[in-house]
Amino acid sequence: PALRAALAPFRGTGSAAEWFGAALWALDALAGVATLVAAGAGEYLALAAAGGLPADVAVRCALLHTEAVAAAEPGADLSACERLLSALEKELAAVAFRPLTRQVRSAHSGEPLGVGEVSSADRLLDMTRGEVLGAEPGEPPVGAPELFAGLGSWGAWLSLVAHCWERGVDVSWEIVHGPVGTRAAPLPSYPFDEVRHWAAAPPRPAAPAPGAARPPVEPELSPLEHLAAIWREVLGVPEARPDDSFFQLGGHSLLASQVMARIWERLEIRVSLGDLLEAETLGAMARLVEERQAAARLFTALAPTETGERIGTIEL
Repeated sequence: PALRAALAPFRGTGSAAEWFGAALWALDALAGVATLVAAGAGEYLALAAAGGLPADVAVRCALLHTEAVAAAEPGADLSACERLLSALEKELAAVAFRPLTRQVRSAHSGEPLGVGEVSSADRLLDMTRGEVLGAEPGEPPVGAPELFAGLGSWGAWLSLVAHCWERGVDVSWEIVHGPVGTRAAPLPSYPFDEVRHWAAAPPRPAAPAPGAARPPVEPELSPLEHLAAIWREVLGVPEARPDDSFFQLGGHSLLASQVMARIWERLEIRVSLGDLLEAETLGAMARLVEERQAAARLFTALAPTETGERIGTIEL
């Protein structure tokens, strides 16, 4: 739809005019392309896309250029070629060239016009006269996509848009698709939905009914017994003695981090990984935990009370 609207001014003026109009529409959609390399009639269109020429003037000049080159072929009417060149000269003399918003490089001469520069009628006339006299049009850079090839079909146009977009060009999607309503399409579910990967907290036991028999209270385990149970779980050994070495039983830093985490879970005592590795034996680790427990009890005893008292200092 957008292309049909852009070609409306060129309807009835010949297929070549519509072809050039389609090129200007495509260049508007690819306004983010910083440099345009043009040859022959394409130089007029490139200048229009870069803001240097009005679009209607560029299309008329591109048509005169194409017809003049065709009229100069062997066996053609050379007088028609002269009339076309004169008409082109008048067309260019009546237009005011404007500063460019994009760089335009002539494949014929190889000379670039940078942003802010202004082209001239003489430059364009020299290019057209050169092709009329038989000069070969310049070749585009190797690997550069060709605009007219991209206008051959809808698939070729989408491939050209994709080529530019993948290289950072800001594509005008409204021009590409036209002013048509969008449709919502169902998307697959999000593949990274939240999944719980840790054990749920055990439910709290219900309070016993009045008069019901209370379960026997299990005796509190010592730090050594807690550490021995943790070693058996983490290292997968049937028994752990106080003088056993953590490393000789297959332990390493990753398993030591698990021991550190389980000490916090069971005893709420924080022990650094370095201190655990330095302790090495089961007995030394248990003594380390006992020291941390004693420090925690001392801190609790000296903690500020509700009356706002400060912690005092004592000699150890």
